[in-house]
Amino acid sequence: MKKVSITMAALIFALFIFAIYIAFSANTSPLAIVSGIFIALVMGFAFGKNYVRSARKFLQLKRYWHFLVFIFKYFLIDEVKAHLEVIHLILKPSKITNPKIVKLKYDVENEYSVFLLSTCITNTPGTVVVDVDKKQKILYVHWINAKDDEKQISEPFEKYIKKIFE
Repeated sequence: MKKVSITMAALIFALFIFAIYIAFSANTSPLAIVSGIFIALVMGFAFGKNYVRSARKFLQLKRYWHFLVFIFKYFLIDEVKAHLEVIHLILKPSKITNPKIVKLKYDVENEYSVFLLSTCITNTPGTVVVDVDKKQKILYVHWINAKDDEKQISEPFEKYIKKIFE
């Protein structure tokens, strides 16, 4: 893979930071735009080389589309289902739970993918990643109501994460 130049990495990262800045500030006044560009460029030159490894991958729009679909599905479907399951466990305490720590093999390659997968699992109610074994590609997950098929925790996430980062 061709190494990306520091300037290109800085500009790509600055563009990303600027888009986030404008989206979260919801302010498009001239002062906000100028200050956003300045902050984004400073951040880009300070940290861009650490985060942008492939300009080609970073600029592929289909990755952003997959990210939006993933976020939509994650927050509106998977999270809601998990919340409802935990609410059901709380409201029906007589229901037998099966808490345990499960070994979960993952099938993603780079550190961004592992980070996003771990974050999604931890943010899902009833589960938390307690350890990561990078050599064996295993996440240790505490699951409040473990089922027989541990793969069901990560499989929906891994499919999208691969399309976004790999």
